[in-house]
Amino acid sequence: MSSDYHELLARAVQQHHVAVHLLTVTFPLAKEPKLLLGITFNLTSAMEYAIEALLAYERKLGLISAYAEELDFKGKLRLFKERCMVRNKIPVKYLHLLSQMHHLQQLHKTCPTEFQRGNKLVMCTSRYEMHTVSINDIKNYVSETREFVEMIGRIMNKG
Repeated sequence: MSSDYHELLARAVQQHHVAVHLLTVTFPLAKEPKLLLGITFNLTSAMEYAIEALLAYERKLGLISAYAEELDFKGKLRLFKERCMVRNKIPVKYLHLLSQMHHLQQLHKTCPTEFQRGNKLVMCTSRYEMHTVSINDIKNYVSETREFVEMIGRIMNKG
């Protein structure tokens, strides 16, 4: 992980912009629901970069102790939950959002069957449990991810 928190935040913003472009330009032209998963991948990356940016920022300020550069994302997420969320009044809904998007990506990898129904992507597990992803779901994810990245930016700018 780079210790330059500005660079990490810029990457978060860039990943969000890519997701918005896929949603507003590419998806309407292609009308391919599998693009919705690509959008969630970019949104997940945006949130992860924002979390890493805040950790790097707080480490530089001495608010959290130094941690190994090799720490995996689960470790960084745990550190974020334990040290950063309460101090910065970050709502838990953003962790739920990140968890939802990770779950969708995991389903995509493990589901034996996926198909399109209208503008929705339907994923079926081996037990035939159906999970759908719609354009409205993705619009909500985009909006909440933007709020999260902007919140992290405001936290870093007030210090």
